[in-house]
Parts: sequence; structure tokens; C-alpha cells
Amino acid sequence: MSTPITNPPKGLVSLLGLRDLGGVPRVLLGDMQAGVDVTQFLLVDRECIFMNPNPQVSAVGAAAAFTVPAGELWYVHEFGIRSAPLLAGERIQITTLATTLSSTGGGASCPNGTIGTANNVGARTACHVRQSFWLNPGSTLTWQVLDIATAGTIEISPIAIITRLRV
Repeated sequence: MSTPITNPPKGLVSLLGLRDLGGVPRVLLGDMQAGVDVTQFLLVDRECIFMNPNPQVSAVGAAAAFTVPAGELWYVHEFGIRSAPLLAGERIQITTLATTLSSTGGGASCPNGTIGTANNVGARTACHVRQSFWLNPGSTLTWQVLDIATAGTIEISPIAIITRLRV
């Protein structure tokens, strides 16, 4: 049974050896489907996303950094946050978390990042999710402040490297 190809992934024409023939495949035969993993070609286009403006925190709590829009599937290559340099008497402890929504509407946690702590003048803290994973539409990449001491606010900078796929 053949399957129509609506959006050929980058590199498919080269993989199938069709570049010199000038043709683009319109149908992928059934015997090819099981043997060709095109994931690597779908994940070629990476982009870096960040919050603007960066959030200011002054208390323990959590918030969503990024939410996957409807109609998109994200492959998260890396997700992390870092704090601004600390002033005298400040300290902060932060971590990252990814929450994915299941088809029943419940949530499941993906890999946690490391916990970053800083308490010296001029120091920064940072933490990252160190493994790649998929996020469904509506899922979130979240940061959490576990401990903080400040007279004002501390700026944190969430950042992610993702590949967006249309679904």
C-alpha cells in the first residue's frame, strides 16, 4: 500500500537517489515505509526561542516559559534557564521542567533539569534539561524557583532550542 507524500522532508530526494533524475517522489511505497527513518531529516531546522522581556522573580513559585501552539509538535533539543548576576545578600535556586499533555487531558512530566543554586555577589545560576524529548500541542516548558532571597527582583532568562513540526 502506498502513502502520498505531501511535505517531503529535507534530504529524502538525496536518500532515495533521485536528485540526478530531477524528480521528486509523490508516493512512498509500503515496502519503503518500514525501512526508512526520516526523523533525522525532520529535525534539521533548529531554532532558538527565548522570552522577551525576561521574567522578574521575587518569590518561590513556578511559571510556564513556553507553550506549544495548536497545530505544532516540538522536538526539544535543549531547554534551560539562568539568572542575572546576583547582588549582595541575594540567593536563588532554580530548576526546569517539561509537562506534556496526554490525549485524556492529564499531564505527565518529562525530564527535569539540574537544580542550579547561586549565593555569591555577581554569581549566576543556570540549569538545563539534558536530554531531548517531544512535546505535544498545549504542552509547556516550565521553570521553577525553589528558593530565593532578595530585596527586589531577580531576572531569569528561559531559553530553548527546538524544532517545530506542523501537525
